[in-house]
Amino acid sequence: VDQTLVTTTPDADGNPQLTAYLTQPTHTEPATEHTGDQVDRWGEVFDQIYEAGDQQTEDPTYDISGWISSYTGEPLPAHEMREWVDSVVGRIKSLPHRRVLEIGCGTGLLLFRIAPDAELYCGTDVSAVALRDLQAKLPLLPEGSARVELRECPADRFDGFDEDSFDTVVINSVAQYFPDVAYFVDVLTQAARVVRPGGSIVIGDVRNLALQEQFHTSLHLARTPGDADDPAALAAAVADRVAQDAELVLDPKLFTAFAAARPEIDGVSLLAKPSPHRNELTKYRYDVVLHIRDDAQQPGTPAAAAGTGTGESEELWDATPVEQISQRLERDRPSRVRIAGVEDARLSADRTAAGRDAAGPELDPAELARAVTALGYRAVPALRPDRPGQLDLVIAPEGGPLPTTTADAEAAGAGFEAFANDPADASRRASLVPELRGHLKHRLPEYMVPQHFMVLEAWPLNANGKLDRKALPLPRTGDRKGGTAAYVAPRTALERSVATVWADVLGVSRVGVLDNFFDLGGHSLLATRVCARIGEACGAEVPLGDFFQYPTVAGLAAHIEESGARRERGPAIRRADRSRRRRPG
Repeated sequence: VDQTLVTTTPDADGNPQLTAYLTQPTHTEPATEHTGDQVDRWGEVFDQIYEAGDQQTEDPTYDISGWISSYTGEPLPAHEMREWVDSVVGRIKSLPHRRVLEIGCGTGLLLFRIAPDAELYCGTDVSAVALRDLQAKLPLLPEGSARVELRECPADRFDGFDEDSFDTVVINSVAQYFPDVAYFVDVLTQAARVVRPGGSIVIGDVRNLALQEQFHTSLHLARTPGDADDPAALAAAVADRVAQDAELVLDPKLFTAFAAARPEIDGVSLLAKPSPHRNELTKYRYDVVLHIRDDAQQPGTPAAAAGTGTGESEELWDATPVEQISQRLERDRPSRVRIAGVEDARLSADRTAAGRDAAGPELDPAELARAVTALGYRAVPALRPDRPGQLDLVIAPEGGPLPTTTADAEAAGAGFEAFANDPADASRRASLVPELRGHLKHRLPEYMVPQHFMVLEAWPLNANGKLDRKALPLPRTGDRKGGTAAYVAPRTALERSVATVWADVLGVSRVGVLDNFFDLGGHSLLATRVCARIGEACGAEVPLGDFFQYPTVAGLAAHIEESGARRERGPAIRRADRSRRRRPG
């Protein structure tokens, strides 16, 4: 803590209550130990998820355990996940994939669909449980499939992989669990070393920093629709959600900056999801393909300079209704078309809710893709890194190269940290308030402990450079961070114990028995702390999968009683010894 201010603010009934405002030091050096701890914690999360995962399909090679909607808390629909898997697999199969290395292979969703066409498939993962289950299912691969090698290790462990030994390295839907951008860039750098000339690095399902606020606005309004009529409350809630985001979120410019810093990168494909399903995976995540320069290709060739992925010219068309585009394609049969500066229509409602106006005409890339496929074309939605939410729709015959974006030397000069959030900061914030509250409770009478703690990026100042008290944000009513349920006090000793653990971990003054943990700002990493703390406080073993299934105090307490889990067993989640998985030094 750097500076603090304790003052009174009105509660929901207008009565004064103590609120503590505080700032943290502006320059906090990243700690190597913290990085390792963050990797370990995510490993524990996935061990628990995979251990408790129930099959949602009769196909054992299609295990979608852990894929939960942030909006509903329910598993993502199986048909939407099937389309998502098929899209990623199609992307990889359009590239050389005889020898593949997948970082974070999980349950084998990609492995079982790519290995039959490959010669060697190496998969690494930090979760021992995932690899154990995956190893047991390998006999399900058809005869003649690739030789499969599985390795338990963190993403930055590339020991034993020779230089230029893979056609493609796949990092799909795992980058968000990396501890910081430096770790991610290190993984990319090592991946580039093991990919042969002319190969690729595929980074799938990257969360988009340029749209992070818009995503959290849509998420908050889905849970607390009443805030749509209160702009100040909405802005405060969204800022709180962004600050607490414990996952790594990356601006597309990071990849053009990385390409500028690495001469072996020939081009960058920044690709929006082509899916028609309007969920968080399609709207707020994107794919990246880093193309490794072929030894025969020299820097500055037309393909690299044009930024289109080919040396051929392309026609620029205005955005018109999909039907008109199809008619023109059928009539003129062009070799390549670009429709530039199109707003992604799938984001329209969220854009409006976030207070943004459309900066160009809208088109649905999935609708266009369906229409042109019937004509033998492929429509690829390419992100415009300088204009969040906008796309270039590139139409070309099936089987052609992906559109690319040129490297950005100016972005590289800004430093990679400029294009990512800091999950470590979210982790520090998550632990700071509970630690402060506990510290003060041991030293002050209860009535002197602030009911609310507000962590600020900076103090609001007036024109004279003095603190502007009127500009200090007010805590949300009840300090419930988006809880949608009316407050109902705990009724039993077990409910009181569970609610106390939740309040301490979330850093709030009170939790009602009907509050949803995730509506109050909780996430998977905090859930692991809650499970462990409940084990210590209540003598109850609560697997993480059960916690996801019963995310309210009342539901979880009832489940503990009914399942007979409340016995003297110790904590449900124990810190695993993962030191053997870390890189030396």
